[in-house]
Amino acid sequence: MENKLIYMAPLQGFTDAAFRHCHARVYGYADGYFTPFVRVEHGAVRRHDLNDVCSPLNGSTKLSAQIIFRDIAEFDMLCSRLMEHGVRAVNLNMGCPFVPQVRRGRGAGVLGNVGLLEQVSRRIEGLPEVMFSVKMRLGIEEPSEWENVVDVLNSMRLSEVTLHPRTAREQYAGELHIEEFGRMCERCVHPMVFNSELRHPDDITDIFTRFPHIKGVMVGRGLIMRPSIMEEWKSGEIWDEEKRVTKLMELHDALLRCAETAMCGEHQVLAKMRPYWEYWGEEFSRKSVKQILKASTLRKYREAVVNAQQSRR
Repeated sequence: MENKLIYMAPLQGFTDAAFRHCHARVYGYADGYFTPFVRVEHGAVRRHDLNDVCSPLNGSTKLSAQIIFRDIAEFDMLCSRLMEHGVRAVNLNMGCPFVPQVRRGRGAGVLGNVGLLEQVSRRIEGLPEVMFSVKMRLGIEEPSEWENVVDVLNSMRLSEVTLHPRTAREQYAGELHIEEFGRMCERCVHPMVFNSELRHPDDITDIFTRFPHIKGVMVGRGLIMRPSIMEEWKSGEIWDEEKRVTKLMELHDALLRCAETAMCGEHQVLAKMRPYWEYWGEEFSRKSVKQILKASTLRKYREAVVNAQQSRR
């Protein structure tokens, strides 16, 4: 399975520049990174999102800026601002299932607007210096809705299409529509990337075995839960629990240092760190994780983290 790529998926609140930087230092680089979506807010591109795109922590990583938009005006504004900041790789978010975004025609909501996609296709032709890609769902309500947009996608100049084989309505629950992924692979002229439910290195192998011609996979929640998943797959070594937890704590400590440097006040730091433990909890006892989540000060948080490690011994 040589030349298969593994990307880090964009996850709001998790895979920001600090996480991408710390993860790369502890586990090695992914084959590509994508920022959490950059959006238009109150008539302008959100400053916080631009800060993530332009962070010095991005270093030399292969980074694409993901954008979410509901009309061609937002698309134009986002591309223009990103290009001003030197961005030359843009990913189109056509997969966010968050209901308020979909109702406004953003994210997966774009799948119901063929006219907008035709406009986007023409705009892409006018931006030859930018490489575009797509991350999408199968549809909004039905898993066959991709058929309504695949011809427009085929007309676009894209480096790849990443597909999460669920609908927006299904969110992150229920069985994947694997057969629909295969059908779209047959119809789409662009290289395909599989995304969703990759939680163990063997899951990655299974997808490449079933779909040997795809370009790669994109790992999101499975990477937060098991940060070593990419390195394990690339090396062919399934890490034991001790090695996984040792490296996980290296990642934790690096993230904590970044948060303390970048944020004002320990409450902000705690608000940043706590959500990761919702995913890391499988490596520790439920009681230990509960104490970490309850910690009201950094001192108590650090004590709870140390106790969680010691309770495993």
